[in-house]
Amino acid sequence: MNSTPKRILIVEDEPAHAEAIRRALETADPEGLDVRVVGTLREYHECVAADRPDIALMDLNLPDGRAVEVLTSPPEAGPFPVLIMASDGNEQIAVEALKSGALDYVVKTPESFTTMARTLTSALREWELIHDRRWAEEVRNATLGLLHICYKSNRLRELMQDLAFYFQELTGCEAIGVRLRQGEDFPYYETRGFSKEFVLAESRLCAYDQAGEMIRDKAGDPAYECMCGNIICGRFDPARSFFSQHGSFWSNNTTRLLATTTDADRQAKTRNRCNGEGYESVALIPLRLHNETFGLFQFNDRRTGRFSPEKIALLEELVDYVTIALAKLIADEALLETGQRLQLATAAGHLGIWDLDLKNNVLFWDDRMFEIYGVDRNAFSGCFEIWEKCWHPDDRAMILEERRAALSGEKTYDLEFRIVCPGGFVKWIKTNATVIRDAEDRPIRMIGLNQDITDRKRIEEQLRQTQKMEAIGTLAGGIAHDFNNILGSVFGYAEMALLDAKAGQANQEFLEEILKAARRAKDLVAQILILSRQSKQEKTIFEIHLVIKEALKLLRASLPSNILIKQNISAQKSTILGDPSQIHQVLLNLCVNAAHAMEENGGTLSIGLSDFILDAESSIRYVDLRPGSYLKLSVSDTGQGIGQNILDRIFEPFFTTKKAGKGTGMGLAIVHGIVKSHGGDISVASEPGRGTVFNILLPLTEEHVEQVARTDGVMPGGSERILFVDDEPGLVEAGQKLLGRLGYKVTGKTGSVEALETFLEHPENFDLVITDMTMPNMTGKGLGREMMRVRPEIPIILCTGFSEIMNEEKAAETGFKGFLMKPLDFTELAGLIRKVLGATG
Repeated sequence: MNSTPKRILIVEDEPAHAEAIRRALETADPEGLDVRVVGTLREYHECVAADRPDIALMDLNLPDGRAVEVLTSPPEAGPFPVLIMASDGNEQIAVEALKSGALDYVVKTPESFTTMARTLTSALREWELIHDRRWAEEVRNATLGLLHICYKSNRLRELMQDLAFYFQELTGCEAIGVRLRQGEDFPYYETRGFSKEFVLAESRLCAYDQAGEMIRDKAGDPAYECMCGNIICGRFDPARSFFSQHGSFWSNNTTRLLATTTDADRQAKTRNRCNGEGYESVALIPLRLHNETFGLFQFNDRRTGRFSPEKIALLEELVDYVTIALAKLIADEALLETGQRLQLATAAGHLGIWDLDLKNNVLFWDDRMFEIYGVDRNAFSGCFEIWEKCWHPDDRAMILEERRAALSGEKTYDLEFRIVCPGGFVKWIKTNATVIRDAEDRPIRMIGLNQDITDRKRIEEQLRQTQKMEAIGTLAGGIAHDFNNILGSVFGYAEMALLDAKAGQANQEFLEEILKAARRAKDLVAQILILSRQSKQEKTIFEIHLVIKEALKLLRASLPSNILIKQNISAQKSTILGDPSQIHQVLLNLCVNAAHAMEENGGTLSIGLSDFILDAESSIRYVDLRPGSYLKLSVSDTGQGIGQNILDRIFEPFFTTKKAGKGTGMGLAIVHGIVKSHGGDISVASEPGRGTVFNILLPLTEEHVEQVARTDGVMPGGSERILFVDDEPGLVEAGQKLLGRLGYKVTGKTGSVEALETFLEHPENFDLVITDMTMPNMTGKGLGREMMRVRPEIPIILCTGFSEIMNEEKAAETGFKGFLMKPLDFTELAGLIRKVLGATG
């Protein structure tokens, strides 16, 4: 749990649940965790005010309110990720929680408690991604706004008025003050929000004696009072939390600061007028350039917790640029044109700044621009055409149109585009710019920012891929129930007809083909559920090398003779936990794709299986895998290869480069889902003309393979009384008829409420209940619970096509004696009925 948050706040009024979560977290990371547990919203607010956590995990319903009530307004200490917990997977509650500001929604189960460390780590990664993106946007917008103000103002008073308004809007502080050098003192030049009395009393920083003479130090320099004097003189100790490395001062609680520090700690005797006026949050940022101090910016607010290290760093960078703009108005303009104008504060957002003189077609870049574009400074002629050559050909027309619209005043210049760096590497750029106009409103200059957002684009693409997979999962869950019910009817009636058919008759062969088609349809639904990683897999221990050999036998008979198959199994052991049929499907899919890539010119298809040790260092490349022993399954070909422009998309659902009729685009997406569901990882490497290799890592298991006895497919019967419940009338009818043919007395019901009423009238009339899980009014779980209250010993078999909240393990914990996935295979159902009745009777 290397990246797991260290300060975790659990808000849970059920002690058993809180303790289960705490144990799971401390087991995953026994050292360095600070896990706090509270049981009310009031205690939550107290904890956050005292020490903001890295992440909070909150029960939805607490004794003094609902968790979503605290999410709409971030705490003064600053926002942090919050996960909501609830006892069930109610979709409306999940939507409400997410809309209110929760990062995620967790259903409370024993399984979710044990995996909470992984859940919190994943949530924090997502939070950091969202936070970093928002922060980059805030930095970019703030810098762009400041650029516009500084370049449009040509008088000092106008500039300072605009800046005071700008910084007040940016920070939300009640009061803003700007001190500028005047002789030897630094009086307020511009203020917003301070009272006249405060400005009059605090304007001077120089100390005077009773005779009105200025007090000076031993070096003859003025003695400045107050913390403002500290900052202007450069007296600060970066080891103190209230000073920054840049020489700024800030505090989110001046009352606490004054109570816990001395004048020596603060580097000087302070007047403390700000605290006396009730200002708790105070920040002082120096206006300093080349060791010359021009003044400072002051930010005051009566609320606590208004600043953070990030915000102070941003203010310092912005004020640094103000210093340059200030020098532009009071120093030699020629000096600014030779370089200082481009010495901007860009580190906060990794921004490159450009300045285009439209009249003379002269382009200035700062150092960051050369770094982003990979352009040699000596080869840069400083004209617009050189820049234009860097743009991606497919984006050039769009960029020129956006530029034209900005210059004409139709819209702001704000877009994302691609550039081609030396060597052919493509980057994504985010750009914003402001247009400077002359007195006749003609554009004379464009000043803007460039930011390399290539990594962000890559992450967004990964997020889009995740969203597509989730969308497929939602679709799969929606159709699985109804479609499996329809298939259940097909299975039931086909199997009944097969019982009547005599061996060797033509209709027997037809019926068997119907059942084969139904099973293929069943597999199709299962594959879509696997793709979304929402299916319940029946995993066994097996030797993967045997699956490889079986797949190769099939391939040798089907591949053209101009394709050579090579096999290299060097792994010492090949035992894994999984589904052999799914791994078989993975191999066939990858090998068939490889054969398609070589069908024109032939080539070599290589399948390898080797040992792979994932240590702590190499695990950085595999975020979802834990260090340990793995098997590396490789499938490579010598075909035409895959272009870089589509390589990142090959695992997307429905994405395909094959011609119509050659594929649906689901194959590799399903392969990806199968590998991930087996706790593994899949990667691809390819170059056009040099072939492709897929590498799959699957966790090795030390368990031994167990031999499983095969069933002969015979449907055993009986004479017991069965209540069969399903909201699909066709399935109920098929179940009644088929089970009746096997000798059972079957009562069929298509509604859970109706079934419960029938059962409660005569509970002793039934020996077994078979019920669907997903039904209107009352779920199968609820129906079974009500029946077991009346007859605790009644055996119940639960059936479901898809459920996020029910599986075989949970069904057994609830008291069900049997569990089946739909569509119902009546041969399997008949065997389970005898097993359940035999165990209970």
